[in-house]
Amino acid sequence: MTEALPLFGLPYEHSTCRDIGVVARKYPDVSFIVYHSGYESDQREGPYDPGNVKGGVDTLIKSLQDNEISPNSNVYAELGTTWAQPIQATHRGICTGVIASVRGGKTTARVH
Repeated sequence: MTEALPLFGLPYEHSTCRDIGVVARKYPDVSFIVYHSGYESDQREGPYDPGNVKGGVDTLIKSLQDNEISPNSNVYAELGTTWAQPIQATHRGICTGVIASVRGGKTTARVH
């Protein structure tokens, strides 16, 4: 499942991770792999703050927490494609922010 990559001609809200927790809860026997973990190149990533979620990886974490998805459940937060973004190779702070967000938010997704 690819979320957070804006789809050409479609509204932004259809490309966020806000619905991952909803469907993961509704279909517990299905595994969901969220490529790039919801990363958005125009969002500043940093430590997860549940009171200040504006997009990106934080949207995935909040969706899982709001829908009470258990740790090591049926959602996988894939990070390999996140590092493939050209900006990631030269901006170590962004990489650190993504990791801080995923780990600091104590995400219930499995990180791969």
